[in-house]
Amino acid sequence: MTEIIGRNTARVTGIYGPRVDIQTADGVISAVVRGKLKYGGPDHRDITEKTIVAVGDYVEFSSKKGQTAAIDRILERKKVISRPSVENEGIVQVLVSNVDRIVIVTSTADPDFRPGAVDRFLVIAFKEDIKPVIILNKIDLAIPDTYRQYTDAWRRIGCDILYTSAKTGEKIDELGRLMSTGTSVIVGHSGVGKSSLLNKINPTLRIKIGDISSYSGKGKHTTSRVNLFRLFPQGWVADTPGLKELGLVGVTRKNLHYYYPEFAPFELRCQFKDCVHVDEPSCAVKDAAGKEDCSISQLRYQNYLSIYDSLGK
Repeated sequence: MTEIIGRNTARVTGIYGPRVDIQTADGVISAVVRGKLKYGGPDHRDITEKTIVAVGDYVEFSSKKGQTAAIDRILERKKVISRPSVENEGIVQVLVSNVDRIVIVTSTADPDFRPGAVDRFLVIAFKEDIKPVIILNKIDLAIPDTYRQYTDAWRRIGCDILYTSAKTGEKIDELGRLMSTGTSVIVGHSGVGKSSLLNKINPTLRIKIGDISSYSGKGKHTTSRVNLFRLFPQGWVADTPGLKELGLVGVTRKNLHYYYPEFAPFELRCQFKDCVHVDEPSCAVKDAAGKEDCSISQLRYQNYLSIYDSLGK
């Protein structure tokens, strides 16, 4: 998305209760939301009560000397990453707006490699038509060829793959170049090294880093809310909470298969037009999964079934 920061326009970088931080042409300032926008009115449009303003929004604001700046209008949102509201059932909360790419980080160890979590994030990426990039971090603890069956499957569906190490600096420069323009959202379970990678790319960020829990073997949450950082002059990155904080908004058992792009070439051969490729007879997707000369990875298909089951009826 073209940068829209000018004399009276800014970008939301953080939300702290009633206070909103916005990046203006002159720096970051605090602002509040105008009452007419907060409670509805001509500028409210389709913004939900829960997500009046979201991190990543471009906004118009006004300010008077000696007074807190006020957000008057939210400009049209482009691609977004959302979650179901934790507090209000049925309400969708936009976590980050105006997103260009989703950077999915998993680790080889400490915590363990979790390809199922990667595929779950890929559902979000393909649903919102956001470019996915997959990072296998802590590669200093493993051999890259160990993951080839997974990375080959992800490359076939258009994902960029990078093996990185925040400890040794491997591929950090390449990751930085990839994130040097546009808005990236970095996602992944706690402890996989999201914040460490960002700090390695830009040490001035000084994002807090947590340890691995000795009890659970999982990462401790150090990011409790979404924050948007200016990583480069034209490159933004949003650091997000872990997987438990994200849900598959708008994804159901009936439409999940649309977000597995490798299924599409086979679906016309299924016996039933509404086939969801689970237990139907004469299902071309199910029959093709895992065949040596087929683009549908058995590993990806098994993760599809797992996500399908998790969605409930």
